[in-house]
Amino acid sequence: MRTPKPSLDWIHAALDGDLSPEQQAQFEQYLAETPEAQAMWSTLSEVDQLLGAASMVRPRPGFSKRFEARLASQRSRAKTLWGTLALGAGAMVSVGALSVLVVSSAIVAGATGFAQQPWGALSMQVTRVAVTFADVRAVINALATTVYALGEWGLMQPVAWLIAVFGLAATAVWLYLIRKLNMEVTIS
Repeated sequence: MRTPKPSLDWIHAALDGDLSPEQQAQFEQYLAETPEAQAMWSTLSEVDQLLGAASMVRPRPGFSKRFEARLASQRSRAKTLWGTLALGAGAMVSVGALSVLVVSSAIVAGATGFAQQPWGALSMQVTRVAVTFADVRAVINALATTVYALGEWGLMQPVAWLIAVFGLAATAVWLYLIRKLNMEVTIS
């Protein structure tokens, strides 16, 4: 098995004195054969000697607390930015949905003769949207509860699967019947 030629990592290891005697011999042979490596070795050796000779300067008292405070401030700014963007996007979606609701209400009011009572048409439209959202939320809650129950009670039991399928079917039938039995409200 042939060992790889020394690299910059080996130069750093040699500067730190971490090479084994066999690796040290290979490293010295590599330096003798490669002028670029010899130049890099001499430059880095000189830098290492200069840094070793320099005295260590302690940071001013409270440095770590100031650094942690600055880091927390930067993280806080990023969270604030993302929060502001999310709030702005939510506001834009809300305004768009409200605009669609108002325009559709105006169209419905004009087509159905509710032009004299625009708020009644708007109220009816808002009620329809709210009922639809409630239905969607009920289905999502039923699915989430089913998944949670299956995970808790056990996926390997056939009875659990039968109960889950029955629960989903009952929920679907219930929502269908609620939609069919929902009486239209007319405002006169």
